[in-house]
Amino acid sequence: MNVLRDLSELRDMPINGLLRRWHDLYGDQPPSRNRDYLVKRLSYRIQELAHGGLSEKASARLDELADATSDDGREIRINRRQSALPVVGTRLIREWNGEAHEVTVIENGLEYRG
Repeated sequence: MNVLRDLSELRDMPINGLLRRWHDLYGDQPPSRNRDYLVKRLSYRIQELAHGGLSEKASARLDELADATSDDGREIRINRRQSALPVVGTRLIREWNGEAHEVTVIENGLEYRG
């Protein structure tokens, strides 16, 4: 599979060609016949097959977000505070009012002045 060639061919492919390519890659009919949609989704699928899909971490995050939707479709906020922290051992140093303040990222959060 030549990924670059396959991707470039999609741009000029007629809609019937895109529909055939969709069936070849997905095994069914697309949910939309919109040209831009087909090209984007086919481009992703071609790259996915050539280079692999989402990482386990990304897939787990998507599952988490999908589970965080209420019955009426509204998004529920997810607290990602811990996972959004820098790597353990990182030192954050700031000066305020002429005094240096140092915070260290530790296993369970942050450490400031012990």
